[in-house]
Amino acid sequence: MALLKADFLSSSFPSLTRIASLMLASWDSILLTLLIATLLFLLVKLIHLVRWKLRFQHALRDFPKHPNGSWFMGDIPEYTKGHNGMAREFHFDYEEVDDVMQFWLGPFMPGVVVFNPDTVKSIANKNEPKQESVMRFLREWIGDGLVASSGEHWARNRRLVAPAFHYSGLRPHVSIFSECAHTLVNKWKKLCQGEQTTVNVYDHMGLLTLDNLLKSIYSYDSHCQTKG
Repeated sequence: MALLKADFLSSSFPSLTRIASLMLASWDSILLTLLIATLLFLLVKLIHLVRWKLRFQHALRDFPKHPNGSWFMGDIPEYTKGHNGMAREFHFDYEEVDDVMQFWLGPFMPGVVVFNPDTVKSIANKNEPKQESVMRFLREWIGDGLVASSGEHWARNRRLVAPAFHYSGLRPHVSIFSECAHTLVNKWKKLCQGEQTTVNVYDHMGLLTLDNLLKSIYSYDSHCQTKG
């Protein structure tokens, strides 16, 4: 019996060794196949992104670019925090462009900045579909309201708030709006001093909005436009 057992173990040991070798070889081939498939997938995605970027570059070819933009970072170095510490803004000479300018946040995120008031009005009056990637980001901050919603949900919200913005409801505040606007114009006249001057209106318009809200809602004159 002992002899038969020894013969069985000696005959089966090479078979077990071959099976283990085959299993290791098969695992190596599986891992190699997975690695090749992953690299091919990444290569296809990269080709897709490059083709997508080339299509956008062709579509935006007639719009002026920021002079300091790079092929990889785009205009991110020029897209910095504003002086209020929260809002972000581009830093460039406003006289370089007349109407619109293209910008890139990194290599694959294009956009267009519009400056001409007529162009802004034309775009604002359009009821085009909103870009879902941007709206999804905004919903995390402002909720699914008029700005970020679309379709039937947007139409319902628009009907609900329409009475609040009817002229009959705003009529009592017209004198307040006019007073705040005159304050802004007088401030700009002092800044320009009769000369042609470029003014960044971002903070000025924010203070104008705040002045309107404080006076019309809380009946409080903060003098925020003149005192800052």
